[in-house]
Amino acid sequence: MDETGYQRSRELTRVRQIFAPELILRLHVMLYASREHVPENLKRALELANIFADSMYKLYDDFLHLDGRRLGEHLDAVRRARIVGLEGGGSDPFKIIPS
Repeated sequence: MDETGYQRSRELTRVRQIFAPELILRLHVMLYASREHVPENLKRALELANIFADSMYKLYDDFLHLDGRRLGEHLDAVRRARIVGLEGGGSDPFKIIPS
């Protein structure tokens, strides 16, 4: 890879580190907040958490850039969605998990 290609790769990585966490958090919050109007959105929010954790995309790496603060925000949002899912699913903790 030449110097221009290396510089471009670094720039794209930086853009991803800046925008991916914000977009993922906003999408999760929007899906979670709209769950009462569109009940499937809770399931979609949890599907997003699975995509986030997928090693193919490595989105979690982008959350570690700012001392892991964004990662903590994301995990807290996922925790809240799981709790609501458990409350709605009764005693079956896997009922809300997307199939």
